[in-house]
Amino acid sequence: MSIINPYRFQTTTGSSVIDNHNWEVHYDATVGVYTTGTTDATNGQTIETWADQSGNGNDLLGAAAPYRPTYDSSAFGGLGGIDLVSKHFTVTNSIDLNTGNPVWTAFHVIHRNGNSLWSLEAGSGLSGTGVLYGDGRAYATVAKSGRYFYRNYGGFTGDHIYVTQAATSGVDDGRVWFDGVSSTPVTYLNAAKQACIYFGRRGSNTGPEASNGLYGEFLLTLSALTEPEIEEIETYLSEKWGLPIT
Repeated sequence: MSIINPYRFQTTTGSSVIDNHNWEVHYDATVGVYTTGTTDATNGQTIETWADQSGNGNDLLGAAAPYRPTYDSSAFGGLGGIDLVSKHFTVTNSIDLNTGNPVWTAFHVIHRNGNSLWSLEAGSGLSGTGVLYGDGRAYATVAKSGRYFYRNYGGFTGDHIYVTQAATSGVDDGRVWFDGVSSTPVTYLNAAKQACIYFGRRGSNTGPEASNGLYGEFLLTLSALTEPEIEEIETYLSEKWGLPIT
């Protein structure tokens, strides 16, 4: 597994850009990807644990076979990535994202083959309380319906940096940045509260609901970062993963 030199991505004060923020979860495919115990996964091996780098202990556990994610050492220019094609993780802790703090900002380094690519989601059985982060964009549902929403993201493929934000407390709106470009506000980015239990699964490992791509990195902070802060982290991720931003 490739390990990134952390000193490449420091601010002028000497601290990492990432260390300047409080992250609820932080998953990085260059570190903490274990096939068993604390043994680093190598190419093609299944992943038992994707360790949370935030310090909050929100590790991801690979689902049972045949749905356990695998490590792809060739992804993202050889830095490595997590293959979520028809696979998923479960979350070790219940992450209640919107209780008392209904704003957040998330960063996604993704490779999309097509169709859907989910990150944290509430999963079935939590109708009316779920927020689903898919394709980098978040998806909130009142009655666990509206499947058309995630199918209508658009047909982009390849490696990208995606940023999503629920910016206003108690309002179902937010913004999306795609490869450094800020979009107009989008709806269905927020909800009252939820307990996230899956990473990579919308409700099924097959068909149009299955993930079809890879993750390199995912960061979530329970704050609405400013545009300069978002641009700083986008630049960090762009340099780290070798992905262009406009």
